[in-house]
Amino acid sequence: MKSTTKPTSGSGDEVRDERPASDIQVGQRLSLVVGLFDTKRSAAKVAKTTPEMLARYVQGVHRLPFEVAVRLADPHGVSLQWLAFGEGPMRLGDGDHAPALPTASDEALLGNLIEGLESYLLAEDLRLHPRHKARVVVLFRRLLDRRRAKMLADGLDVPPELSTAGHPIDIAADPDLADIVRLVQ
Repeated sequence: MKSTTKPTSGSGDEVRDERPASDIQVGQRLSLVVGLFDTKRSAAKVAKTTPEMLARYVQGVHRLPFEVAVRLADPHGVSLQWLAFGEGPMRLGDGDHAPALPTASDEALLGNLIEGLESYLLAEDLRLHPRHKARVVVLFRRLLDRRRAKMLADGLDVPPELSTAGHPIDIAADPDLADIVRLVQ
């Protein structure tokens, strides 16, 4: 059992965190699974629980019941072995293990995508619902990751907008990216 102490705000007293480390770790992995759903509310509905109780499972406050784990894992092909123990790939059939934390290059690309998208929308006087913006960024990311991988495989230099922060993607100059925005709109 994990037992840590934290001082409470200003009182000098200590509070013991008696949550088992395994519940916290399962909660961290569960958070990734919940993120696969459109909303936390839809994940809770699939799990046949309330959003509040789902949040408690994610926080490791309550132990995740097996039937809830199955209901959440099944629609997205998530391995119960991975969810429960962190072993093997996150998704059944994947050769890779759990998703890695984003690299600086990943964060730079996402920042450049979002900055470029915002500039393009402003210049074209377009508005996208936040969910549509997210969809556009995901589609851009997939396309640009493929382009970056091909450049690396071909021994070509990767342009700074695909790897270095502060270089927004020029969507107007890329017909594929501009078409994605128009299709999602």
